[in-house]
Amino acid sequence: MSGERPCKRTRREDIPPNVVAAVDCRAESITATDALAKPGPTRDKDVWLSTGNLIIVASGRVAFRIFRGLLAIKSEVFRGLFELPPPPDHEKMDGCPVVELSDSPDDLKHLFLVMYYRKK
Repeated sequence: MSGERPCKRTRREDIPPNVVAAVDCRAESITATDALAKPGPTRDKDVWLSTGNLIIVASGRVAFRIFRGLLAIKSEVFRGLFELPPPPDHEKMDGCPVVELSDSPDDLKHLFLVMYYRKK
């Protein structure tokens, strides 16, 4: 035994009860799951197709609901992405699979507007 006393969990009033938080009392750092670390995405008002079957989330946490098939037809990159098997813990939003991309929301919005509406 090293003589070091085990530390107790720090009480945190600022963490909602529905969030699981891991507390390292020696480092005084907190790692919280989804609700604190990663807020939900915001729906794009122009590219949210109510009958779409895929949700793309851009780096700025902006979500676009689109049609997977049309995206695959128009883009080799997306076609190749869709050929890969989804990970076992694949995220869903509104019943649709979610694909997170590192692209900016503005770049993706422009791409989708050109693809779907031929707007520049």
